[in-house]
Amino acid sequence: MTDQPSPQSDLRYSGLAVTSLILGVLSPLWLVFGLAWGIFGFLAVFAGRRARKEIDLAPYKLEGRALAIGGIVTGAIGFTTALFLLIIVLTSPPV
Repeated sequence: MTDQPSPQSDLRYSGLAVTSLILGVLSPLWLVFGLAWGIFGFLAVFAGRRARKEIDLAPYKLEGRALAIGGIVTGAIGFTTALFLLIIVLTSPPV
């Protein structure tokens, strides 16, 4: 009998999903390093959506859907809070 690899042994994580999660986790750093880091949130959402589509098109080759969703959620939180803070800063009267 020959040992044939199982179909799951050929799976690899989607690079976009990993990138999305990393950018999503970094996106709230605008609190420490400045508002420009909020753009990481936008990029995380974009990469996460592309990763989910890529994973759906090749389910037997790619995995990492949960990573992509985590990147989308954390990226959306980082981007939304940065945008909210920007609106507050721009609309507040000068002191």
